[in-house]
Amino acid sequence: MKSGFSLKKFFVVIMVLFLVISNLVYGEEEKAYKSVDKNSLYMRMGGYDVISNVIDDFLTKSWADPRISHFFVGMGTDTRNRLRQKNKNLMCFSTGGPCRVINRPLEVVHVGLGITNTDFYIIVDHSMVSMTKVNVPKMQ
Repeated sequence: MKSGFSLKKFFVVIMVLFLVISNLVYGEEEKAYKSVDKNSLYMRMGGYDVISNVIDDFLTKSWADPRISHFFVGMGTDTRNRLRQKNKNLMCFSTGGPCRVINRPLEVVHVGLGITNTDFYIIVDHSMVSMTKVNVPKMQ
């Protein structure tokens, strides 16, 4: 009799781990989602998927806009993906969703960039266009 793991045992262990971990993660997601106030801005906007789509569209527009693209010079794919996720988490949290903020305070992050009121309103415009494109309901 040979000792050690056979390929079959290895596969069974991996499948069990996959099922256990996915059930634990799914359970935590469900618990977090159920704890969100149904009247929160997060829920009225449409939840995480809508926020994710807004941020993806908004950042794509911002990176391509020659008026503000200089703020994003030198960002590789990984850095842009991290910025996407940080913005998704920030918007999710700020609207009452179950996400955790994973970035430094905005006052720290934006110091020294020389962002003008014009730059700010360009960003606001891109975010409004993105929310309209993704069909975020108008809030009163």
